[in-house]
Amino acid sequence: DPQFFLEGGGLVTVAQVPGKMSVLVDGKSVLDAATIASVRVPATGRKLAVIAGKTASAGLAGQQLFLDGKAVAGTEGAQRVYLSPDGKRHAVLCRTKANSLVMVIDGVKGSEYSGVDETSHVPFFSADSATFTYVAYNAGLAFVVTNGKESPGYQSVAAKPVASPRG
Repeated sequence: DPQFFLEGGGLVTVAQVPGKMSVLVDGKSVLDAATIASVRVPATGRKLAVIAGKTASAGLAGQQLFLDGKAVAGTEGAQRVYLSPDGKRHAVLCRTKANSLVMVIDGVKGSEYSGVDETSHVPFFSADSATFTYVAYNAGLAFVVTNGKESPGYQSVAAKPVASPRG
């Protein structure tokens, strides 16, 4: 799945050779890993977000987020990364060793939950990149979480949360 940086150009691809995978920008390696699960580029800017594992045998637990080739502390167990429209912010969904889920937003670890809705309530950044919102579950209650702040617990959330154009 080749991707292009819209600002400044640049083709982002993944190459696989025996024993490793590489993220390439214009054919030059910028990150080598045993596994590469996801590569994302923002709508603007040139931030490169990669979920990769240094050892294939560690599975999902061994994956973490790499931004521009550097490991992001606290993102072990990374499963999915979200980039803001302006390309300056990021959020990553991680599975903990206790099998709970936690969202790490701009390097700040949030609360742990038994589930995060990624189907009808897709986690998202507002159009101005100011807020990141998702729906999480614990003990039979649903929580709308915005920039790490949790709503009161609800029995359910019937519709996808929305954000105004300015957060």
